[in-house]
Amino acid sequence: MHWQENLATRVAGEAELLDVEIGKLRDDDLEDALRLLHTAHTQILAGCDIVRDLRRKVQQRYEA
Repeated sequence: MHWQENLATRVAGEAELLDVEIGKLRDDDLEDALRLLHTAHTQILAGCDIVRDLRRKVQQRYEA
């Protein structure tokens, strides 16, 4: 399995499992969960930016 398929599958799988569990949270836990989800979202986007920047560097290397 390619690394990108593994990454996409893992993120999707964890999000799906969280969707099941989030309904079990009490109201007082929900605010903390939403804060953590926001942090995770930000980190995932930052990771996507790193992958994009690496791809661009590789492209530039082979275009030169």
